[in-house]
Amino acid sequence: MTRVREFIEQHFFVLVALYVLGKVLMRVQLSPALAWDESEAALQAQYLLLGYGSQPPLYMWMQYAMFRVLGESVLAIALLKGLLILCVYYGAYAAARAIGADRAQAVWSSLALLLVPLFAFEAHRDLSHTVAATAFATLTVMFALRLAFAAQARTLDYAGLGLAIGLSLLSKYNLVPVVIALVVAALGARKTRARLLDRRTALAIGIAVLVVLPHYLWVISHWDLAFQGNFDKLDASGPWTFAALGAGLLEFCEGLAGFVILPALGVLAWLRPGWTAMIALPEGMQQGLAFMHRHLAAITLMLLALVVVTASNSFRDRWLLPLYVLLPLVLVCRCWYAEVSAKRRNGFVATLLIAAALQTAALAAPVIWPEIKGKPGRLNFPVEELARELEDMDFVAGSVLTELHSLGGSLRLRNPALSVIVPRLMPVGASSLAGDGELLVVWEAWQGDGLPASLARAAKGIGYPTGACATVETGRFTIPFRNWAGKPFDAFYARYPAACRMR
Repeated sequence: MTRVREFIEQHFFVLVALYVLGKVLMRVQLSPALAWDESEAALQAQYLLLGYGSQPPLYMWMQYAMFRVLGESVLAIALLKGLLILCVYYGAYAAARAIGADRAQAVWSSLALLLVPLFAFEAHRDLSHTVAATAFATLTVMFALRLAFAAQARTLDYAGLGLAIGLSLLSKYNLVPVVIALVVAALGARKTRARLLDRRTALAIGIAVLVVLPHYLWVISHWDLAFQGNFDKLDASGPWTFAALGAGLLEFCEGLAGFVILPALGVLAWLRPGWTAMIALPEGMQQGLAFMHRHLAAITLMLLALVVVTASNSFRDRWLLPLYVLLPLVLVCRCWYAEVSAKRRNGFVATLLIAAALQTAALAAPVIWPEIKGKPGRLNFPVEELARELEDMDFVAGSVLTELHSLGGSLRLRNPALSVIVPRLMPVGASSLAGDGELLVVWEAWQGDGLPASLARAAKGIGYPTGACATVETGRFTIPFRNWAGKPFDAFYARYPAACRMR
């Protein structure tokens, strides 16, 4: 195992790239259907807009560019996410090096992220904006650490910090605490305070403002659209009570514990002697870890203040990923030293390799054997079979209206000639881009054979007043899910001719 550990340390960059590329290729081979966030990307990234609703636009801008380069495909969706995940691994490595970690410490500080299922598993499975936010939050902290602890601060690093901050705030609105916490951490020591008060900080601020300005001007005129959905997710609409506060604090602690427990157990189980030996850390490492302690403490205090003020009891664990992504770095840099035996270090490495293998298997198994979960997942959606049925119906152009996310996104990639509309996922103005031809409305059979009222309103909104059209073809799709012998996909449809559209 020592040879394996040393091989990984020597070839870290190549091996991580191959690992992530393998995950990308596995995703492409698993299924042509799309998960929830993938469907959102497939539908929203058709358009290049200043805003896309309650999420900032950067991910969709990048997906739009990737579609232009690779075409609208599962590969384009999976590769973008893979590149962002790669940025997190490389950014964590560079951040560790910035505070004085040697190569081995930096490598295992980065790879300790394999003990964070929210990153190592969920990010590959079905996250989008959170992955981008995590990547740019990592790069933001990395540039801040390089500025704080380099022998000489470079103007290029100030510019890089400003760009990273701007891109972070275009990835997720909740990354504001990362920036504030960096300021608090920098003010806590003389050297870092001097770097913060350097006049080149104005350059970083200016670049960040220029990057975010177009979108945030859009936000001012679409305030409710941009933020109401995020406020609703906090579930803070009820009265403030101590019971609500207690529930909110418990929810926050559960989310944080879910993030912290596995990395902490993995590090302390194998590298505990590095912690308990009270090793005299190099001065640069002491200062760097103290900076990170202040940074993470400031983030935690801000989140606790949010819970106390709002009494929110809906704290989603994925919100914490961009904020605490470098916590494993702090643990490993504190514990990975020569005083820890090679046997213990090898045990830690073996734990990471097992975690990587298990998470890879967990991504593939439910798609190949959906019986594991007792039901088909979104990647088992029979998009190829549905597309062939539409071709048999001679429906190869026009518009498809549905509330089924996987159907909408998957069908859009399968047949780009179709204009696919999923009302909940469409950005402002997108519905006006519906095609001029026929309209096919699809809904699940459990809703009944009559057109649901929500879809009737949506059809009217894009120019098809369903009640005024007499020549409507109706029918039913019954198609087996991929790799599933149980209940098939069952849905009704209504087909409205182009003549029904109001001009």
